[in-house]
Amino acid sequence: MAKHPNGVYVLAFSGKINGTDTMDQAMLELDAAVNEAQTKGIILDLSELQYVNSSGINGWIKMLTKTRTKGKELFLANLSPAVEKLVAITKLNSIFNICASVEEAQNKLNAQEA
Repeated sequence: MAKHPNGVYVLAFSGKINGTDTMDQAMLELDAAVNEAQTKGIILDLSELQYVNSSGINGWIKMLTKTRTKGKELFLANLSPAVEKLVAITKLNSIFNICASVEEAQNKLNAQEA
């Protein structure tokens, strides 16, 4: 996970999420980030993600819940057409903040602070 100077963390996913191992590691990284007082938000960069199954979707929902419980925001960015379609079919686009790019998500987080 990369930390940006403005209190935003970017967690990049790549390949396929089809089991809990990837999500368990990501959740450990997210836990550390949301517990830092200066963290404003988390961006999940999905630009290199090819496939996600129900384990990944469930993990994202857990991440969203944990992030919002700590008073911070979570964004999904750079969704591939296949992942975007899955998010729409499951209606997760109604609960997640979705952005076309990491930069757009960073701008939205900075605007919330202003």
